[in-house]
Amino acid sequence: MERQTFMTETDYDEYLMFVFGLFDFEKSGFIDLAVFKMGMQAFGKPINSMDASKIERDIEKMGVDGVDFETFKRIYIKSFGPLNSSAELEKAFSIISGNEDPFITLDKLKEITSRMQLSFNERELRNIMKEFDHDKDEKITIEDVKRAYK
Repeated sequence: MERQTFMTETDYDEYLMFVFGLFDFEKSGFIDLAVFKMGMQAFGKPINSMDASKIERDIEKMGVDGVDFETFKRIYIKSFGPLNSSAELEKAFSIISGNEDPFITLDKLKEITSRMQLSFNERELRNIMKEFDHDKDEKITIEDVKRAYK
């Protein structure tokens, strides 16, 4: 049976850019290798020492400050596969939301961004809520996220 795809390649790239941005604390376009490894661990996909060594060598060869988006994308897709089913999106949502509730409130969004050491002001966080909260119940649910990527 063929899996139903609900995200276009562009949507998936935008999703990955969002996830990448959660770890790009300095908004430099690079994620520090230690932060990258910690992030992948948080997503339940720890980087083994052989992969970490290869990434480190690649970073040194490129002469850059960390993992760039294309490297992140390649490793993320290798670890998780393409995010093209509701079940996969639900798993990603559950990880980001912290598995506690089936929704994200403004306070939870503040907690998530704080935990990720991202600095958003109140207005920016409210705009994120508005962008995803399609039913205007002041909660972002998995259904809201799916609607945003249709």
